[in-house]
Amino acid sequence: MPAIIEFVTPTEHQKLVEEVAYLRLLVADLLDSLDDEVNTSTALRLTGIKSRTTLIAERNRPETLLRYSSHGRSISYSRASCLAYKRAWRIKQ
Repeated sequence: MPAIIEFVTPTEHQKLVEEVAYLRLLVADLLDSLDDEVNTSTALRLTGIKSRTTLIAERNRPETLLRYSSHGRSISYSRASCLAYKRAWRIKQ
């Protein structure tokens, strides 16, 4: 089947750009609403990182994707950030 080339007006293009931006916001809101906190062992499994020491080093690295919070001595990780980290690692390889 031959490729069909269609042309759009600048107004149609701008409308599409705005719609994509809006959809990105909706997806971000949806992901935030589904995000929960996981413990260290679950974070290791989700990220694919093999050792706790490496996980700690990675969460302290500038520009890391991993988000975490501490509650006294207990650390919890954002499930969404663990999954984003794993996706980003797959893309790099």
